[in-house]
Amino acid sequence: MTRPGLVGSHVRHDVKHHLAPYDASQLVVVHDRWVLDAARTAADVAREHPLAHGVVAFDSALRLGVTRGALEAAVEPHMRCWPHVKRVRVALDLAAVGADNPGETLARLLVSELGFGRPEAQFGLTDGLRTVFCDLRIGRHVFEFDGRLKYHRVEDGGVALVSADDVVWREKQRQDFICGFKLGMSRIVWDDLWGTRREQALVRMRREVTDTVARFGSATDDLTPFRARVSRPGQDPHRAA
Repeated sequence: MTRPGLVGSHVRHDVKHHLAPYDASQLVVVHDRWVLDAARTAADVAREHPLAHGVVAFDSALRLGVTRGALEAAVEPHMRCWPHVKRVRVALDLAAVGADNPGETLARLLVSELGFGRPEAQFGLTDGLRTVFCDLRIGRHVFEFDGRLKYHRVEDGGVALVSADDVVWREKQRQDFICGFKLGMSRIVWDDLWGTRREQALVRMRREVTDTVARFGSATDDLTPFRARVSRPGQDPHRAA
């Protein structure tokens, strides 16, 4: 609970009370209750929790249509001297448009740890007949985050509109299309984001990227004619998955 007043906080009956200033413009009504808007809420999450939480929150705000300028305004000048504001600024710098869900945000942070630079999100390719968008790209190597729900039908709690066999078959055809442009690919699942599996995933992906560079190099000038010039479709079943 955020209350206007002097900066500070305390916990009462398991509810944390933040004594912090805010502007009336940052207030919105949700389910008949006054709450802080998405930009300020994301900034508060980034200040209160570890870095990854903040990046996920900022990505979520961007996905809702909040502008980067609005996110920056939520941080400055109010939080300029608040505790952990440096972490907020780092999280905002790492935030990006293009992540469809927290898994893709966390996958982008994982790929960034490889040390090959900041990955490009939603890299689109087309041959004039088919257009696909890859979650992340560095050089000639793309990374795809795979959620298990995309293999389960909607009636079973998943997001698939077809059978698991059809999902896998379409996924194979899609990967063949992407790699046909002389690109390498790494696949990331949720378990790869945590603990020892995270370290193992980093080792594996470094090996895969190194192999791609050895086979195809790093230059991407030849891909320019095939770069998708249109926006990614919002209701593409693969993207939703």
